[in-house]
Amino acid sequence: MPLLQFLLEVRAVTSFLGLLMTLIPSGYPLYAPETPCFAKEEGGVEKLAQDLKIIVEAQCLFPPYRFDGSTKTFWAQEYVGADLVRKTLEELKNIPDIYNLVEIWDSNQKNQHAEKVSQLIAGPYPSAPIPSSKPIRHLDVRVKGEYARLYGKLHSRCQKSRHCPSYINNSMEWGNSQITKGIVSDMNQTHQTTVVTAAGNQNLPLGSVKAALAQEEKLIVVASLKPSGMPSSFTNYSEFMTIAAPSDHSIRSYDYEGKSKTFGGTSGATPLVTSALASFSLITDYPLKTKEAVRLLKSTEIPLPLHQYTNLGMLNAYKISAVASKIQKRCDRGRKRLKDHCIRQSLKFDETYNFEKESSTLFDEAIKSFPECAGKKSQNITNSCEQKKAWIKMRKATLLTPSDKKAWKALACIKKNHFGKERAEFYTLMAKERENSRSDALDCRDGNVQEFMGFLDQKSFLDILDQFKKGKCGDISESALTTLLERTLESPFESSNLQSILVDIVYHHPQKNLNDRLSLIVQKSDQNVKENQEFILQVIRDPRVDRKILYGAMENVIKNGDQFSDPKTLLQSILSHPKAHQNILSAALHTTIKNADKISSPEILIQTFLNDPRADWQILLQAVHTIDLNVKKISQEKAQKLLDVMAAHHLSDQSSDWIRKEIEVKIKSTREKIKNLPSP
Repeated sequence: MPLLQFLLEVRAVTSFLGLLMTLIPSGYPLYAPETPCFAKEEGGVEKLAQDLKIIVEAQCLFPPYRFDGSTKTFWAQEYVGADLVRKTLEELKNIPDIYNLVEIWDSNQKNQHAEKVSQLIAGPYPSAPIPSSKPIRHLDVRVKGEYARLYGKLHSRCQKSRHCPSYINNSMEWGNSQITKGIVSDMNQTHQTTVVTAAGNQNLPLGSVKAALAQEEKLIVVASLKPSGMPSSFTNYSEFMTIAAPSDHSIRSYDYEGKSKTFGGTSGATPLVTSALASFSLITDYPLKTKEAVRLLKSTEIPLPLHQYTNLGMLNAYKISAVASKIQKRCDRGRKRLKDHCIRQSLKFDETYNFEKESSTLFDEAIKSFPECAGKKSQNITNSCEQKKAWIKMRKATLLTPSDKKAWKALACIKKNHFGKERAEFYTLMAKERENSRSDALDCRDGNVQEFMGFLDQKSFLDILDQFKKGKCGDISESALTTLLERTLESPFESSNLQSILVDIVYHHPQKNLNDRLSLIVQKSDQNVKENQEFILQVIRDPRVDRKILYGAMENVIKNGDQFSDPKTLLQSILSHPKAHQNILSAALHTTIKNADKISSPEILIQTFLNDPRADWQILLQAVHTIDLNVKKISQEKAQKLLDVMAAHHLSDQSSDWIRKEIEVKIKSTREKIKNLPSP
């Protein structure tokens, strides 16, 4: 080749590469190797110029979706193999339309929440496992009542066009709405739509509605994991949690305009699961029913510490796409009906999830680039292009067989030697977990046990509780203690046994956060009112409690008074507590009046509070004002009864005539206001 022609070709290739790099948005991981791989290719630039893709990858200028091990930005996507899924999908031809496959029910009111969720499912940026030219636009859910409206539209659309979304991503709280429960159940049964939802970020037991649906495999509920692989400190928990995904406080996403955003919480973990299930459907053209989706997630998951006791694993998006590719190859028989039957049957076979042969081949190829991680001496540790490619192969090998100890150990070694010890924490934890015997007994002093306390199955939880009662747990962490207390309150113990357990937990290391534990008992008292009554009485008689606990106890007793055997004794104990300030009377009256329709005889409570020696004319006048402000929220009959009690109340002789007169006038005007209200 003439020298001039050779130089012109080199210049053309270099210019094109420069243009390509300017088109890639900033923030993507681009890396230049110490020794470019193309220097070793026969034919030099002339051969590489025939294929731009070879040039880009040969120089380790990985496209945005390829993580070479050194990037921190997309750590969550790296853990689950989201970049590998994206690569798989990009190589497919004629894949179905993602916009008809997935819907997002979310709100954009706070910090572009819905936009960041969307860009973790599908889009042009590396945060999304599914490549698409534009993100999926969300359907707005601003209040819980809008679920019914959205479902009405979905139901109508499905009936008219016979086309329903296969997956709905919902990174939102539900409360304990029975309406939402009915909607999700109907979507499962009538339209075979799978709903994937967030567990919540309150570090509390999973809401009863989501827990019930997850237990029946009618809903997929997602918890959040830290970069270390342990549960996020905030994630809600349940033994019926479907799956966990990495997110914590720092998963990377984008808004609709393409601006990089930091996201997190179970809201960030949920769309990773939705996208993984959607990728299966894109590869196979088969919509998973919820029970099938649960089986797929469980059969491919990455086992976390204590997996045998918690049934909680981490999402393995890459293995899901590998399973989809295997099934597609096996079941691609032309007719849709036969193909779908083949897919349904394949999902039931254990062999479908076995990739030991493929994993072994990838491992053997990859480990050659890292002799120091294979027990051999290495003269110098570099970060060459071949090693970056080998790193990707090793990740594939590990994700295909996540129970393989040697693969995790290799990943941990590679991370530590090439990308820094702090980056290897997750892989080291996974490697260590494979070394633990499945017969190891649970020990409540174990940090892992304390971290996963909320996810333990009931049998394992009772085992830990028994150890705690016998004093075998030592200096258990406050977080684990709170979770132990929460789960105890949720469990169906007999009254005497429950009181004994609660005393042990609440007064464990009393110098630490005693008030927080007592407050939790009071807040939860409405869940097991009868069982907790005696213990609540013991709590509010404790001289160490603060005013906040007293107020909380007072509110719970008032709201659930009909369920207590002796609410009067409880209220008197609260009011007579040395720390019960006069303001607690005002708060008690206010709470009683606002909840009057929920209490069978609120006038008796009002009389009890007004008979307190500290109840002066100001408190009485405040009570009348409260009725006046809430006349539309209280039934007219109960409002009049409360005013009768207040009108009959005798003020002390020290009260002046004008005070008495003002109260009488206010009571009279409030009565007139009630009479003028329209009939209910």
